[in-house]
Amino acid sequence: MQLHTDTWCSSGGLTVDGNLISTGGFQGGANTVRHLDNCPKSVWREYPSALAAPRWYSTQAQLADGRMIVIGGRAAQSFEYIPQQEGTSNTKPFFFDFLQQTTDPDENNLYPFVFLSPDKNVFVFANNRSVLLNPNTNAVVKEFPVLPGGHRNYPASGMAVLLPLEVKTEDPNEVPDAEVLVCGGSAHIDSYTLASKNMFYEALQDCGRLKITRPNPNWRRELMPTSRVMGDMVIIGKVLIAGSNTNNGYIYDAMYPTELRVEKFSPPYFSPSRADKKPKIVDGGCPKTMTYGQQVTIKIELNEKKVFLKNFKVTMYVPAFTTHGVAMNQRLVKLLVKDAVNVGEGRYDVTCMAPPSSAVAPEGYFMLSVVHNMLPTEAVWVQLK
Repeated sequence: MQLHTDTWCSSGGLTVDGNLISTGGFQGGANTVRHLDNCPKSVWREYPSALAAPRWYSTQAQLADGRMIVIGGRAAQSFEYIPQQEGTSNTKPFFFDFLQQTTDPDENNLYPFVFLSPDKNVFVFANNRSVLLNPNTNAVVKEFPVLPGGHRNYPASGMAVLLPLEVKTEDPNEVPDAEVLVCGGSAHIDSYTLASKNMFYEALQDCGRLKITRPNPNWRRELMPTSRVMGDMVIIGKVLIAGSNTNNGYIYDAMYPTELRVEKFSPPYFSPSRADKKPKIVDGGCPKTMTYGQQVTIKIELNEKKVFLKNFKVTMYVPAFTTHGVAMNQRLVKLLVKDAVNVGEGRYDVTCMAPPSSAVAPEGYFMLSVVHNMLPTEAVWVQLK
């Protein structure tokens, strides 16, 4: 599939129908919106003037109403919404003073960390500060305390994740707790500049946790086993690790050559020694589509004679668009499990409730798993709409 615009350091995400929308990039690709449909014979459709501002190192996120927002980028202290009608163009972005305020001489606020909060606002973290942005009024409605320790966004390049959201009630107006975890980065404002002169600072070893849905939250500090910069923070499962390059271009005879191999990491709970205790969703045992608040029964096979409801979880995971330690739109929702019934011959019907609202889980495709005693099934695709 051929591309005509440069996607270097771009952003992206999936639509409700599982189609890819890619935004921004380098030089002639910076104002581009690209569409790739979820079908075998799809080809790229590119619109080089669709965005009002050039978006290089920007972040893209899906909103509760299905729109997509693009925030920041190099020399772009603004945000805008991807045109909902393909082929049309934005005429003007929304100035975002917060990004201007968080720009250092070495920037340190590119690829901002952006998460849809379950109260429908947008959490934006840049450098060492964070706010809630209302996407309906385009106004900042809350600023959180500064995260101490240093600088967290590119090129300081820490990482962040929205921790799993747990649904505990069927009430669609109930806002579940949402907690953000930010780790790593640099304590020094000029790390990037000095690195080009072969002067290297140690990366940050700390993390900060913030419950963004609480009235007056404060950061809670933790330490990682080691310092990290430009790591990837993912909600664990099987992980593909691809690429690595400390060079300007593709160079294979340097001390640290350009790396093109792909590795797969499997966590301990995928050990073959535990395979006989893993649950399995039977063929056709899960609906392919769900609606909000729907009661859903999932049929599984499980080698257990007696089970307890408290040991079951049903999770839905959004696949992320990942680059530079930023996993855009990554989200895992723990559903409300109502029952688990033994229907004979090692089979169980697990009944749960679909997410209560699009603020908890925006419309689109999810990977659904049933978890028993910390062992997950292989995921199946479901569409929430």
